[in-house]
This record gives sequence, structure tokens and C-alpha cells, in this order.
Amino acid sequence: MACADLLSKEGCIARELPGYEPRPQQIEMAGAVADAFEAGEHLLVEAGTGVGKSFAYLIPAIDRVMNNGGRVVISTHTIALQEQLFNKDIPFLRSALGKDFSAVLVKGRSNYVGLRRLTRSSAKQDKLFDTKGQRSELWALEDWAYKTADGSLADLSRQPDPSVWERVRSDGDDCFGRKCAHYAKCFYQRARKEAAAAQLLIVNHALLFSDLAVRQQAAGETLPAEKESVDQRDDKRANGASPGSGPAAQGDAAPRGVHASILPDYDYLILDEAHTVERVAGEHMGFGTSSTQVHHLLNMLFNEKTQRGAVATKPGKPVIRLVAQVRGVAAVYFANLMAWFVSQGNFNGRLREPPPVDQGLSHGLIDLRDGIRELREGMVDEEDRSELSSLMERCKAISIAVENWHEQRGVDWVYWMSPQNPRARGDARPSSGLPGRVTLSARPIDIGPQLRAQLFDRLRSVVLTSATLTSGTDDPFAYMSSRLCLDDATKLILGSPFNFREQLTTYVERSMPNPSNGAVFTEAACTAISKYVRKTDGGAFVLFTSYSMLRDCAERLASFFEDQQMPFFVHGAGVPRTLMLDQFRATQRGVLFGTDTFWTGVDVPGPALRNVIIVKLPFAVPNEPMTEARIERIRETGGNPFMDFQVPEAVLKFRQGVGRLIRTQNDTGIVAILDPRVRTKPYGRRFLGALPDCEVVVE
Repeated sequence: MACADLLSKEGCIARELPGYEPRPQQIEMAGAVADAFEAGEHLLVEAGTGVGKSFAYLIPAIDRVMNNGGRVVISTHTIALQEQLFNKDIPFLRSALGKDFSAVLVKGRSNYVGLRRLTRSSAKQDKLFDTKGQRSELWALEDWAYKTADGSLADLSRQPDPSVWERVRSDGDDCFGRKCAHYAKCFYQRARKEAAAAQLLIVNHALLFSDLAVRQQAAGETLPAEKESVDQRDDKRANGASPGSGPAAQGDAAPRGVHASILPDYDYLILDEAHTVERVAGEHMGFGTSSTQVHHLLNMLFNEKTQRGAVATKPGKPVIRLVAQVRGVAAVYFANLMAWFVSQGNFNGRLREPPPVDQGLSHGLIDLRDGIRELREGMVDEEDRSELSSLMERCKAISIAVENWHEQRGVDWVYWMSPQNPRARGDARPSSGLPGRVTLSARPIDIGPQLRAQLFDRLRSVVLTSATLTSGTDDPFAYMSSRLCLDDATKLILGSPFNFREQLTTYVERSMPNPSNGAVFTEAACTAISKYVRKTDGGAFVLFTSYSMLRDCAERLASFFEDQQMPFFVHGAGVPRTLMLDQFRATQRGVLFGTDTFWTGVDVPGPALRNVIIVKLPFAVPNEPMTEARIERIRETGGNPFMDFQVPEAVLKFRQGVGRLIRTQNDTGIVAILDPRVRTKPYGRRFLGALPDCEVVVE
């Protein structure tokens, strides 16, 4: 049957779903997805809230694999949608359609317990774990491993101690494959087999683009410096051209558990929540490391305080000395980076050339890798050899990341450092030791060309869908299609079936000062927030663009909410985001102050949320490294960075923020915009034009 028939009033969906009403937008989208699959075309489809996107792409995906074979991957940004698809929508459609198709929810390898690593950690627990709490955690994981059918973190009632999970999780660099005694029971290998046999794979964007990065690396299409640095260094060592404490490195064999991809091959891809694709792809197809990662690796090898670790044996003494040497080199390197950072004053962390700091860390890590190799070669126990092989690979990976970041060999990449410490910009004292975590990051300025080459040109058909893909221009998809290099895609806009005229009223505050007048604007914003919160008696999200203003307003208004007896939730105040949302949903008069992550991907249907207050238009900070680099690139090519990039980005995020409010056909409420620029600036019309068809009141 055609998609239109399946979704009609007389179709099988209606017969299985009481109260079902056909939605023309859903039927049109399902037909467009089916046509794109059939024609081998890419499709961009904006579908407003309430269209029913999930069924609109799942039904043609099921039809494709049942009648034509192949495999469809469906990727989402949020875990909530991923679980909804797998646990609710797919079982329903399997029953309603009467089709016996296979679907698997795919998780990353680190989500699974490794039975061999768990057994080894148990046998060596006195050597590896120095506290009773860690050993108790290990024992609890052992008990769980005998009972679990899934073997993944999702099957645990609570998150385990990270230091213990790190020792027992499945690890591709420490895997015996079919030679493992636990292979038949291995949770990860079973999941991988199920994925290889499945017709539908449900993944998240992070896993999807990690897979893409692995495929790039396997094809030798990573940064030239990544491929060149270790190979050339090993050649030099083999020829005696570079000093080292270990034997000449002749290159490492590929780790036994590593595959050339994370996901099995596929020809069709559906990207839901596609407005996040560019950002997530950039994060996973870039690279980076941190002082914390280095510290963690060294402690895995040997922790000086506890005298425990993988090389805490008499034969391991030479490696223990190397660990101490690298620890010292790392402390000096990151402290000097921090000192240089502080000396720059108001510095955004971006590096336009290699920092004027000596860098011996990458060489030290390779020396350490060679020392571990020498220790490994003298061992008989295959378990110990495998563990050391894994740690060798980590030394190599971090060495590559540090060298690539420090030398900045990649063309058209952005490099920056981020000290994760509130003192870092003012009174840090590098001489007293590293004052906090230092993260080193690198991303391509434009990820679109990589997506074009690695994804869109490789697959037969890619469907990208979201409630927010257009940015209110004459060519509504121009911005998104240019960022993703998808100018040749078919485009479709489908409005929401909701009656926003009846469900939503938008208020624009008339008397607000310009946001550039910081203290005055903050004071006025607090007055306006209290006004609009009273209007709905709570039930409000207040969305900010910075933590500093959020904290300032929270301090000013805390007593007001207490007097009003309204439960008050503050993002960043120590309560986990998920728990905060659960607590908010359980109230009817709560007020939640949130920043970036609350603008998108948060779903609070029903009366608990009936008011969204947008304090400022969500423009990205212009000197944030990636934003700054993109602004410069657009300016260099003769474009207008503000209108071509900053405004479209802000409009998309604004639409996401507004979209938090009306989630079902029964929801009602208000949106309040406090930023006066929607009225006073010419570009303000773009934001007002991006609102749903609702009443707009200026007061």
C-alpha cells in the first residue's frame, strides 16, 4: 500500500490507534521520503511540531527495506527521541503494518561491559583499585553482569564510578576477538552481529559521525599531520635519527578489536533533529585532548599516590620512571600554556599560529609507548600484554592529538584552548602547578565539504528533517543547504497542524533598554521576568544566552519566587539537567532559568510549561573561536557575516526556543520576548517573521 493509504482515515494506523486523525502534512512528508529513496535523491524537509515526523519517515523506511532490501540508518540528536523510536514507534508500526522487519538500537562500544576485562579487573582489584568504594562498585558490576541481558549502561539502575567503568568497559584496543574465551557471551559482539543483520539501525548523531571519522581514518583521509607524524617519527627512530628511551619503533600492528567502521554499511540515512548536524559533525570529525586525559592515562599506568596501576610490578620500574617523566613534562607544558594564555589578557583561546611554548609532550608519550612495548614483549601472560597494547594505543593517540594541535598543520582548521577554571583569566598562578583542566581543540572551519564527500556523495539517499531548517529568507533553505553543501537536495516545508492562533500569544516588551547597556538591561529584564511569570502564575522557562546574566538574574529574583511560592530551578546550580527537568515537570507553578541546552531538544508537553521568556536574541558570541573563524571566512569571500551567518544562526535557535512551548494540540501559553531589537532593528523582522502564525502583542 502507498504511504497515503497507510496513513489515511481507513488505513492500518487508524485501525490500531484510537482517536487517530490523518494529517495532510504527515502524508505529504511520507510520500516525499519514499520518492527520495526511490529516485536516489537527498531531501531537506522542515516539518512543524505536530506533523508526526517519526511515522512519516519510518513508514517509507520500512517499505524500502521490506520490498527492496538494503539498510536504513535513522539518527537522532537526543536520547529521548532515539528511545521513543525504538521502544514505542517501531513496535507499534511492526504490529500495525503486520511486517516482520528487524530494528536495532545501536550504542557505542564504551557503553558495554567487557566480560574479559571485568574478570581481569576482579583478579587484579588490589592492584588496580585503592578504595573500598571502588572495590564495592566492582563487585556490584560483577553481580549485575551475571543478570543483565543487555550488558550496557542503560541496563544499570545508576551510573557506575567512572574510574571503575573505565577498567571494565569493552575496549577495541584490548579485545581478543574470536580468540577470547568470553566471545560467545560478549555483549558488544552480540550487539554488533545484531546490527549487521538488522534492516533499520537507530543511532544518535554522535555515534553516526564517530563512525564517519573512523571511516575517514581507515581510508587515510585524516589530517596529513596525523598520518605523517608518528610514521615519520618511527622511521627516524628506526634510523637512529631521534633519541628515545625504548627500542626503535617499527610501527604498531592494527589493534585486534578495531574495525574499519563502527556501523555496518548502509545506503539510506534519515537525520532527525537535523538542525544539530553541522555542530555535532564538527565536534566528532575534529580532534582534541586535555590535561585531564593525559593525567587519567598516566594514572591508569601508575598512580604515584596509590602505587597502583597497569605497570605497578617489579619489571615495570623503567616504565614507572617514564610515567613520572611524562607527568612532569605534561605539567610544565600545560602550565606554560596557561601562563601564556593568562598573559594574553582578554583572550578567547584561539590560536592563529603555534603557541610560543616548548612542546615535548608528544615525544614523551611516544617514548612512553616504546617503553610499554618493551615491557609487553617480556610478558608471557596474554591478558597483561593485551592491556598494555591498549595503553600503547592511547599514548599514540594523545601524542598525535597534541602534536597536531600544537603545530597546526591542518589547512582551514580552527585551533583553540579552553582552560576550565574560573581563575584562569585572572589570578591563575602557573608556577604553583596546573590550576585546572586545559582542553585543546581543533575543528574544520567548514564541515560541509567533508559531509559532502563522506556522506552525501557516498549514500544513495539522505533525508534531513527538523521543525527548524529554514531561516526566514526569500530562499528559506539557502543557509542550511549552503552550510551542509546540499544545494542539489529536494526541499520541502510543511507547516504545523496546530492552531497557533488559538494556542499561542507572543508578547514583545515595549520599554526594554538596549542589551548593550548591561546593568540597566539586566535590571529591566528582572522586572519584565517577574511581570510575565505573574501573567501565567509560573509554569515558565526563562531562556538566557549567558550564564553570567542567568546567575545575576537568579540572585536578584530568588526572593521574589520564594515570596510567590513558585518552585525555582537554576541551570548550573548543581542539579543534573535531567533531574531538574523531571522536577520541573512534576510542578505546576515552577520557573526554570536555562541557557544553551534548554533552547533545544527539551520536551515538556502539558500544563507544566505554559510560558517561555526569551531574554535576549540568541546570537552566538562573535569572538568564540569557531564563530570568529567563520565570520572571517565569509568576510574574506566578500559576504556579509552578520546577515549571511550570525542572523540565520540566531533565527534557527530562536525558533527552537519558541518551539519549546506548544508540543501538543492541547497545549496553550505565551512567549515573551524581552529583547527590543526585534522592533528597533531591521533584522528584527526576521525573528518576528519566524514566529508561528499567532497573535503578537506589544505592551
